[in-house]
Amino acid sequence: MDSFYIVTNPMKDKDLEVTRRVVNFLRRYKKFVFPDTGLDGSHVDAPEDIDCVISIGGDGTMVKAIRDMADRDVLFVGINLGTIGFLTDVETSSLESALQRLMDGRYDVEERMMITGSINGENSRLAMNDITLARTGPLSVLEYRVYVNDSFLTSYRADGVIVSTPTGSTGYNLSAGGPIVKPNSGVIVITPICAHTLNSRSIVLGDSDVIRVEVVWDRVGGAAQVSYDGENNTPLNIGDAVTIKRAPKRTKFVRMSRESFVTLLSQKLK
Repeated sequence: MDSFYIVTNPMKDKDLEVTRRVVNFLRRYKKFVFPDTGLDGSHVDAPEDIDCVISIGGDGTMVKAIRDMADRDVLFVGINLGTIGFLTDVETSSLESALQRLMDGRYDVEERMMITGSINGENSRLAMNDITLARTGPLSVLEYRVYVNDSFLTSYRADGVIVSTPTGSTGYNLSAGGPIVKPNSGVIVITPICAHTLNSRSIVLGDSDVIRVEVVWDRVGGAAQVSYDGENNTPLNIGDAVTIKRAPKRTKFVRMSRESFVTLLSQKLK
């Protein structure tokens, strides 16, 4: 790898100290380095011929970088300046040693699935973690009807429904009581948010299944929206349906650690 794009969350790396460490290290190896937040405070767009994206921040920074670079075949490295950091496995305490492994080619590449969602068959958007339908109006209950491969599965009267990838299982899905799934599993997880029913369990499906979630009922004129990794919020009307399926493209993560997922999960969850 010769060309690197550095994506920094300036709220996490306020004085760009970590960014400077990364840039200086890579330049010592005569690499082409392009920080998105220039060291002089300017913004730098990613050139076309990038080999690797290094995300400096938390999981949210990494997810945004993945979506922004979704049309490119690049590797992603995450440096954790957040809290738990399931996607960003390089800690600042071992930064230089991790970068040395990167230079030496002593790493593994882990591919992970993404999903797409379209509203009534239009305007497809990509998500790395999850696609969420949720109410936006007053404290009212909406009903969401779930179909899998055009067959009715179940309905939830709930605040919302999360459709998650294995990567996203440790995000909003986890907060809503959903299961943690091994990141390279071929599954999609459906989890209701605060379901007003005894039917409140998550459902785990295969990654070849096509899921359609319809907003079919509300009691007091509530409103709903769909979001993609917590962004690009789009209003939904009663009767609208969001179709969710596996994206054709997979994301490639660079993994420095040789520890198992179970060991890493135990460390992250303390």
